Amino acid sequence: MASASPAPSSLLSARPLSPSHPTEPAKDQFQELPHTNSSYSNSDCDIMVNIMTTVIEAGDELKEKAQLNALASLSRLQSASLGQIRVWLFTTSLYWSEVAMGFGIRVVDKFETNSAGTPMFSYLFQHVENVDLCAVKSRFVFDGYVNGDIILTSRVHLTLTEVMRRWSGPLQSGERQGVLVIGRRHNVEYQGQLLGSDREVEELVGFAEMFESYAMDYFFFSRGWMSWNDIPSFVVGRRAYDNWLVDHAFHRPAVDLIDATASIFALHLTGSDGIRAGHNKGSDNDHNVLAVNPLTMSVVSEVEWDHGTTDHAGYYTQMMGGQVLIYSRPVW
Repeated sequence: MASASPAPSSLLSARPLSPSHPTEPAKDQFQELPHTNSSYSNSDCDIMVNIMTTVIEAGDELKEKAQLNALASLSRLQSASLGQIRVWLFTTSLYWSEVAMGFGIRVVDKFETNSAGTPMFSYLFQHVENVDLCAVKSRFVFDGYVNGDIILTSRVHLTLTEVMRRWSGPLQSGERQGVLVIGRRHNVEYQGQLLGSDREVEELVGFAEMFESYAMDYFFFSRGWMSWNDIPSFVVGRRAYDNWLVDHAFHRPAVDLIDATASIFALHLTGSDGIRAGHNKGSDNDHNVLAVNPLTMSVVSEVEWDHGTTDHAGYYTQMMGGQVLIYSRPVW
C-alpha cells in the first residue's frame, strides 16, 4: 500500500510553480479534505456519479494554478457527496498523480492516447465502466467528463440527483433510453488566486461572462446508451467533439438532452491560452474534425453538426430556493 499522502494544503505548497515566482499558498487557502492513498472505502454500488478529468503540463504558472483549483473543487465535490461521487484523474505525470491522490482522487496512469499524447475520450469512459465491481449493472449511474481547468461546485450533485429522480422511472421502464447533461461555462480572467470553497467560486462567477452555447466543457452520460466503440476516435480538449456528441444525442429519439447551465456553475479560469484553448493546441489541433472521416481524413465543417449546442437540449434547469427544477422546451 502506498504511503499516506500529504494533506492538500501542504501538498499544494510543496513545489513552486515557477522558480522565479515561488508560490506558497496559505494553509487555509484550501479546506482540509479527507484524503486517501491507494485504498478506497466507498462501495462501487454506492457510486452515483463518476467524474473524469485530465491535466496538461504546460509550464504555465497560471494554467497549473487553474488546474490545482479544478482538482480541489472536484475533491470538495467528492467529499461532500458522502460516497456517491468518485473522481478520476487520467495522467502520466508523477507530480499531478501525487496532487490528485492527496485530494483523494483516483489516478489512472495507463490509457490510450493519440500520437501527440492526448487522451482518447472513449477510453476514459470504457475504463471506468470496466473496473466497476458492482454486480447491479442496471443501476442508474452518470459517467462524466470535465475539462481540467473547469471549477465545479456542489450544484453538480444537486442537479444530477434531481435528474435521476425524474428519469429513473422512464429509463427503468424502457420508455427512455438515456440522458446527456451538458451546459455552458462562465469565463473569468484568472489572476492566480486559490479558491478554497464553493462560496468563493460562486462569488467569482458573479464577475464572469457566460460563454457561447456551442462550447461545452462537461458531459454527464447516463450509463448504457452510448456505444463507446462506435464513436469516432476523439481526444479530449480539442475542438468539435463536444458538438458531435451533443448532435449525436439529439438525433437519438429516446435520449434526452438537458441544458444544466442555470443550475451547474462551470467556471473557466481563463489564462494565457485564452477562451478558445481547444482551437489552438498545435500538432493535433484538428484531430477531432479529422477523426469523423478516418478513411479520407477530410475535414467536416462544424456547421454540419446542426444540433450540437446547448440550445438544442429539450430540457433545461433552473434554481429556485436551493432546489433544482427541470422544464421542457421546444427545439428544432
